[in-house]
Amino acid sequence: MTVSPFQTSANGSNAVSKGVEAYAQHTFRSGFGFQANFTYNKTSTTDIALDGKVIGRSPLVGSAKTQANVSVFYENDRFLARASYNRRGTMVGGIVSGLNIYSEPYDQVDLNASYDLMKNLTVTGSVLNLTKSEQRQHLGDDTKARFYDNTYAGRVLYLGLTYKF
Repeated sequence: MTVSPFQTSANGSNAVSKGVEAYAQHTFRSGFGFQANFTYNKTSTTDIALDGKVIGRSPLVGSAKTQANVSVFYENDRFLARASYNRRGTMVGGIVSGLNIYSEPYDQVDLNASYDLMKNLTVTGSVLNLTKSEQRQHLGDDTKARFYDNTYAGRVLYLGLTYKF
């Protein structure tokens, strides 16, 4: 038996997405502070139709059940430092070869800092993906054996100098 992979665009209908988001932010007098948010999203499945014919059912594409972001920071008149943790739960993608693409949960840590050297001159630096996390995708949500894709950008460093005139 020969199995040929296929991929197509189709429209879903009547999907429902319900959820809640909680957000908190506070800066203490000392200059330390935090920001945090959490999103919970529950979606229904929907018929997938191609040329008016139902060809399957799918969870709402592009949605993750949970997502969270937490940042802690210190700030004063000349200096700012921030560390951020971001996490997205399993995310549903489009259909390939009759199966949805599922992205595994993903998290990463980012660092940012800036310092005013003079009134008009600021040096900035960032480290994105400090944890060297990679995104992995699989076909179907019943096994990780049907590996589909992975994305790895590595750790990214930025250093900048800004002059305001």
